[in-house]
Amino acid sequence: PGYDSEKGETSGLGVLAEKGDSITNANVPRWYISRRWVIVSLLLVCTTITYVNRVSLPIAIVSMAKEFGWTKTEQGLLLASFFYGYTISNFPGGWMANRFGGRPVLACAVFGWACATLLFP
Repeated sequence: PGYDSEKGETSGLGVLAEKGDSITNANVPRWYISRRWVIVSLLLVCTTITYVNRVSLPIAIVSMAKEFGWTKTEQGLLLASFFYGYTISNFPGGWMANRFGGRPVLACAVFGWACATLLFP
């Protein structure tokens, strides 16, 4: 299902097919989006959110420093701690993705990031 052995092509629907199912384009709704593209779209959204968060701190620190009266040293420590934590977390994240798979690690990372965002304004 989903694989044409004569042409050597997949229709993109094989991801959702059960063994022995016959899926053709005739019984698939026109608005159907395969699971693969849904996952790719969600990964794109997750990546965009993390990059926006990573890039927004250096921009926001200017007004935060004025509001809280931070010195240049304190601003540097805050930026360094964020970027060192971001960089160092890539190593255990890669190891866990190799060991447990990408899906559970990504799910835990997104959940942890969301909790941290809620807990620490």
